[in-house]
Amino acid sequence: MEISRKRKHVCAGGDRLMDLPDSLLHTILSNLTAREVVQTCALSRRWRHVWLSAPSLDIDFREFRSAADPGDAAKSHKTMLQQEEFVQFEDFADNLLCRRSTSGASLDTLRLRFECPQTTTHGRWVRRGLKCCPAALDIRHGAGTLPIPLPPVGSGCARRLKKLCLDGLGLPSDFEEQLRSEFRVLEDLEIRNCRMTWVPRIASDTLKNLTVECPQNDGKLLIVAPRLASLHITLVYRNGPSYDITVGEAPSLVEASICLLGNPRFQRHQAGFYSVRPDTILLTALCRLLSSLSNVTNLELIGFKEMMASMNPFPAPPPTVQGPMLQAILDVDNDRLPTFRNLRSLVLDECDIGDKLETLWRFLENYSPMLEKLTLQNCECKKYPRKNEQNHKSKPRTASNIFETRSPACNLMLVEIKYKDAQQISGILSELKIKLPDTTMIRVASPNQNYMLPLLYCS
Repeated sequence: MEISRKRKHVCAGGDRLMDLPDSLLHTILSNLTAREVVQTCALSRRWRHVWLSAPSLDIDFREFRSAADPGDAAKSHKTMLQQEEFVQFEDFADNLLCRRSTSGASLDTLRLRFECPQTTTHGRWVRRGLKCCPAALDIRHGAGTLPIPLPPVGSGCARRLKKLCLDGLGLPSDFEEQLRSEFRVLEDLEIRNCRMTWVPRIASDTLKNLTVECPQNDGKLLIVAPRLASLHITLVYRNGPSYDITVGEAPSLVEASICLLGNPRFQRHQAGFYSVRPDTILLTALCRLLSSLSNVTNLELIGFKEMMASMNPFPAPPPTVQGPMLQAILDVDNDRLPTFRNLRSLVLDECDIGDKLETLWRFLENYSPMLEKLTLQNCECKKYPRKNEQNHKSKPRTASNIFETRSPACNLMLVEIKYKDAQQISGILSELKIKLPDTTMIRVASPNQNYMLPLLYCS
């Protein structure tokens, strides 16, 4: 009987959408794009003005692209200002943010993505969006276009902002001052593909998580964030020395990762002459960066491969250092690495760990005495000629000599090895069996298998 009454109520024109609580409606709207959010006003009377209080707005130019030309980015960038799609997007963003900023309701998240090499309207969108006092702001300027300037932040507009993501923008010279004066509660900051030429420092007393991806080569950056707990840095190499980043005192820093993309070329061919830049500039910068992370508990190093000379077809002098980059960093005289006494987990991804794992053994023995977990993912073990061998001098005290009689990692409990080809793993396993304690466990992971076995039975 009860079911019959419910069916009768629905058939009589009952609107179930009108009976939903506001919290559920806001959850639904948070999973829609901005264009879809506005379209919900046609669902029922209840929904006619709900979109004005949606907690999240995701304004994306890609929604307005013509389906007939989805992938020709270069053509789209050249003709964007003349295309009807961008005009529609500009009108939509203007009207939406204008009405939203005057509604009086705060935003939890504002995402703004556009792809236009020459536009000043983005500044107006950002200012109107900040009037809604969002807790998270994500601004992305499309890949493949020149960075555009980050518009100034109005006083008091960022009082709730805890997360800021910037992609493809040019940061102003007063960005450090904005962090201190305007972003007073900021905890998460992501900077990707941004021009940071005029930004020598990132300083914040509230920042806890920081991601910096630097596409530029030259310059220095000092990070001063005493409450920083997580740090992720990506350096992109093209020619010569790279961005020099140093982290100030950060006693709360727990995890950090450094990713090196591309191969640095230390000899550059210019107008028929080679301009030689010493590899020690790069090594000293990386050593200084690693030294500032010596208190971390979890460390991930990605792309620390071999030191390479220029790939220019003309003959060039060999690099000063030839061998694994990690080994070269450990050999730097002026800026020796400190001991990572708090390090418990180390991940090496696509790194060169030396012939017979010599570089790895050296780091484990001298720099990470308390390490408990080691992850090796697609690492290489290349062999390089030694300068001492060419001079026929006394045999150097290499890492293989040092660890013939003792284990380099007494506290190591687990070694996790991830690889794509089974041939890559055989040499690593044999060396681990010789050097590590019998109590250490190994987890071997491949696309077809994932198993754990005691080191004693590795073969």
